[in-house]
Amino acid sequence: MRTLGSDIAGWVEAVGSAVTRFRPGDEVYGDNLMLRWPISA
Repeated sequence: MRTLGSDIAGWVEAVGSAVTRFRPGDEVYGDNLMLRWPISA
């Protein structure tokens, strides 16, 4: 059985020309706790 985590982390590799908030090499992290999946009983 596999247990999936809810956190993500890494470094930005590249950004598009309109991106102003991040630059290559920035460390980033987050989680997917706000995502909702349908749960069927």
